[in-house]
Amino acid sequence: MGVTEELLVERVLMDSTQEMVFIVKVDRSGNFFYEFLNQEAINQTALDASAIGRSVREVHSPEIGKRMESHYRQAAESAKKLKIEEAFQLSTGEVRWYQMVLTPLLNGQEECTHVSAFIREVTKERKADQDALEMWKQIEESRSRYSSLYENNTDAVFTLDLKGRILEGNQTAANMTEFLIDELKDKRFLDYVIAEDPEKFRDYLDQALSTPLEDTRIRFLANNGSQISCLLKLVPIIVGGNRVGIYAILKDMTELDKMAGKFAESENLFQIIAENAHDVIILLNNSGQFMYISPSSFNVYGATREEIEAEPLLSLVHPEETEELDRKLAESILTGELWKMQLRIKHKTRGWVWSELLGTPVFDEDGKFSHKVLLLRDISKQKEYESKLEFFAYHDALTGLPNRRMLKEAMYRKIEHDEEFAVLILDIDDFKEINDGWGHEIGDQVIQEFAHRLSQNIGEHDLAARLGGDEFVLLYKGPITSAEAIQKASIIRRSMEISWEALGVELKITTSIGIHIASADASNPSNVLKKADHALYEAKNAGKNNFQLNR
Repeated sequence: MGVTEELLVERVLMDSTQEMVFIVKVDRSGNFFYEFLNQEAINQTALDASAIGRSVREVHSPEIGKRMESHYRQAAESAKKLKIEEAFQLSTGEVRWYQMVLTPLLNGQEECTHVSAFIREVTKERKADQDALEMWKQIEESRSRYSSLYENNTDAVFTLDLKGRILEGNQTAANMTEFLIDELKDKRFLDYVIAEDPEKFRDYLDQALSTPLEDTRIRFLANNGSQISCLLKLVPIIVGGNRVGIYAILKDMTELDKMAGKFAESENLFQIIAENAHDVIILLNNSGQFMYISPSSFNVYGATREEIEAEPLLSLVHPEETEELDRKLAESILTGELWKMQLRIKHKTRGWVWSELLGTPVFDEDGKFSHKVLLLRDISKQKEYESKLEFFAYHDALTGLPNRRMLKEAMYRKIEHDEEFAVLILDIDDFKEINDGWGHEIGDQVIQEFAHRLSQNIGEHDLAARLGGDEFVLLYKGPITSAEAIQKASIIRRSMEISWEALGVELKITTSIGIHIASADASNPSNVLKKADHALYEAKNAGKNNFQLNR
């Protein structure tokens, strides 16, 4: 059976696959002509049955035709199967990625007469890879900006990827485990964990990818072969609504375990340790009454032991956390497990102080509950760092305005609630000339003043955001008419024409604005921004210092 007859027999199979299938004929002059296209190839391209018999260069754009012919020639001349992944830019400007498997078909004289191409689009996979890379870049940027929150943490912190491999660790992690962090990179975190039930711990690690979990006790295998008793907390790392990794936070419980054990042996020895501790140590009996409060309570909360004992424990706790604390105190007696929570404790002069509470029940030799040990630590500085980290994750550092992430989340909420809203995209006309002519310092001041004037032209429920560079977005709450949106754009344009002064330099600044009113059935923020951006492009083409409405 000849090659052409074989191709006809296989036509039905080729039309049933979800891959695009092309078969090209190679003539003796080295030209390539389409001899077969399956239905999927017709569905995904602009080609149809009229392409049969025509050359590859004839039916494609010059760029795509040249590249495809080059791939077919490489396969024909090498007489070997080729696997290629490549990006193509369509006439619309959109970029798509494709994986291609090219197979030369030889006749009896070992001459290549045809080349088959099985092509699959992998754009979504590549975009997902790029998005994941961008997310990790954002995490690295945030962590480098606030390294004190990560590097100076008194607990060991490891960053894990989605497969549980160690990517990074802070200095406390290195000190505690006696490993260099580079020695642990790309190793499985699980390989260094000793748990009572290894299988259960694997499930625990998997669950941490989707939700923060209660703390658990483990032993970490240190470099010297010793086992460190730790309290482990796993927190999913979420960027842009996607989970990209896990923070594994280890608190060394060795000293606290020793302390509790020593108390069981000698109350006097415990008191010596407790009275020299920086954290506040409290003992409660089975009725919830104070048995002991360490002197450090005065340094941490401004109150003496006698002043604290004069009130019930729950009265010292912020009302929003009393119910959870009461529940955990009761549960700990039933479970016998150590527990942790964050709560606000009353300070004598500073008001409510964010604190971390570690609690553990103590049982006597007969297994009967004896008392509770509570360890309180002031974490108000940590909370302050976390607030700053959250602020800069959603705000632009130069202007203080919301950034692209907060803008898109605000738009997503409006779309999810089927709300109408207006989007104005603005940029500063000829901003590059300002930077080049007057320097970046003046350029930064212009950006800041531009942001300030935008903020003065929005309502309580509207939003001004900086996308980057000299590009800004205004998000106006709907319902809003075209005339109202145009009026707002006109006011903003006039406000920008008022003379600027930056470092003693008087400047005349103008802005171009693209307007789009998103209906209640808008699909996603990216599409809305593209339409407004198109209107901005039209405004620029119309001579700048004006606005255009995308209808």
